[in-house]
Amino acid sequence: MNQLDRNHSVHYNTNRRAVSSTRNQRRRQKKIQKFYRSLFVFAMAILIVIGIGRIVTVDASDQGHTKENQIRYYTSISIDSEETLWNIAQEYNNGDESNTHYINSIMNLNNMNSDTLYSGQNLLVYYYSTEVK
Repeated sequence: MNQLDRNHSVHYNTNRRAVSSTRNQRRRQKKIQKFYRSLFVFAMAILIVIGIGRIVTVDASDQGHTKENQIRYYTSISIDSEETLWNIAQEYNNGDESNTHYINSIMNLNNMNSDTLYSGQNLLVYYYSTEVK
């Protein structure tokens, strides 16, 4: 083998390695792209499942009473001995508010400065109903 053939052989092998290296880089790049595409599809599927789950949960909770369908009614009650605002709230508060908020609203409605109730006292209270009265 002469010098020219050796140089050609070295040049050919170097080019071959360079082409092979470039091919391997492309393959790795395609694998990485495929991985990220799969990861994206998986993440989107998870988000869709979570979204559908939230919609179903909201629909299930709406089957109870809704504030839009309920009407606020007022009634007057006479206080018996040992009755408390807490007991009244537990009996009449059928809305979406806390008992503490309901008690404060009843106190404001009746111009009360304290939560003390007296036997025979009349209080104006409210409740919610879907029935039209």
